[in-house]
Amino acid sequence: MILEELMLDLMYHLPSQKRIKDFEVTSEMVEKRDVSIAMMEKAG
Repeated sequence: MILEELMLDLMYHLPSQKRIKDFEVTSEMVEKRDVSIAMMEKAG
């Protein structure tokens, strides 16, 4: 359920992100239950 919650926004936002080729869900993201665009750009 936690991963589903995190991945819901990602499935809409990741396809339009040209700079992000790979995406890894980290323990920090799960603990904070936050995967924002800023976090994705920092990770990418």
